[in-house]
Amino acid sequence: MPSVPAVVALVQQAGFDEAAEALIIQMLELADEGLAANDMQAWTTATDKAREALGAIVTSISTKLGLPTTKQAEARKHLTKAGVTTIEQETRVQLIYKAVCETAHKITSRHDAVLDVAVCLVTAEFVLHRFLERPHS
Repeated sequence: MPSVPAVVALVQQAGFDEAAEALIIQMLELADEGLAANDMQAWTTATDKAREALGAIVTSISTKLGLPTTKQAEARKHLTKAGVTTIEQETRVQLIYKAVCETAHKITSRHDAVLDVAVCLVTAEFVLHRFLERPHS
């Protein structure tokens, strides 16, 4: 799993507007702190903030590509159309989330939060790398 500082460094390279960058970094840091706090309320915060950070990354990249939207699902479709991600990668992310959700009742809330944050960090890192490495026209 990538570290929060590693994902933050990629966010800073992506050149989002200042407000979006600050929000994403804050959400990532809150998610990290939430997991470390080791209590139920903090784990919920960690999950929520990690998802919000990933959503903000996806919509910010969509905006940078000239395809702005406030809906994360629509923004992810834009990323596929723009060649940042592929349909197979999007499907894989959905299957991972489904697996996490389906196993949630058999594991502790802390494990669920760790898995959720991990999926968000890995996906965010992947999408940011793909965005930063694509040829600029």
